[in-house]
Amino acid sequence: LGDCTLESEPITVVAAEDPVPVITGPSTSCGGLPVTLTTTEPFAAYNWSNGDLTATTTVETGVYTVTVTTEEGCEGTSSAFPVVVGNTPTAGFFTDPFSPQPPGTTVMFTDTSNGNGSVITEWEWWIGGNDSTLSGPNVEYTLHSPGSHTITLVVTTSEGCMDTVQVQFVIQPGDVIPYNVFSPNGDGSNDFFVFDNVQYYNNHLAVYNRWGQLVYETNNYRNNWRATDVPEGTYFYVLKLPDEDREYTGHVTILR
Repeated sequence: LGDCTLESEPITVVAAEDPVPVITGPSTSCGGLPVTLTTTEPFAAYNWSNGDLTATTTVETGVYTVTVTTEEGCEGTSSAFPVVVGNTPTAGFFTDPFSPQPPGTTVMFTDTSNGNGSVITEWEWWIGGNDSTLSGPNVEYTLHSPGSHTITLVVTTSEGCMDTVQVQFVIQPGDVIPYNVFSPNGDGSNDFFVFDNVQYYNNHLAVYNRWGQLVYETNNYRNNWRATDVPEGTYFYVLKLPDEDREYTGHVTILR
């Protein structure tokens, strides 16, 4: 026999790197809803730490990893991914004293929120449109301006779940008090026909001369009549507050 040599077909060997899977998904969920986790890129096979073998897994509170296999058969395990599933709180509070109250009332706002199984750790209060906030479960604030003030409470649990509640607190204006003399001479003092607190009410004002002729009329009077087009003298007015079912009548004297 002769010396025979046989040569195989060439084989290409490719060095494949181990995969580095990265878990993606929300780390926090509120309302008791489970979280769905996946990876930032697809792989041939998955083995989650909770036993799931699919590309995604639905989990509760815990710490999770996934081991993946590539098409080349290489394996890699992700970093740990913590998940917190919390309950949504129910915000609430009561006031002492109750609405409505007169101007200058100091009100205690007391938290009555329910964590629904979670622990509330933060309280933020917005009082009557102020830019600044107050914090803590119970706060105190003095309301001065008449009108309806929006009181907002935002509560947050240790898991970061939040709820908001808003309540209107009414500060009632004082009584309407008419002034019966004014002097519209432009000196900056007593130049207008004034009713104290009239600006806080829907109203209708009519002014008549001594012959019963209408000389001025307006809705929602705002203490801005200077009587520039009528002579000095005594005039009669009718101020109606339809929402309050009240009417004021009387006379006013214009002096120049």
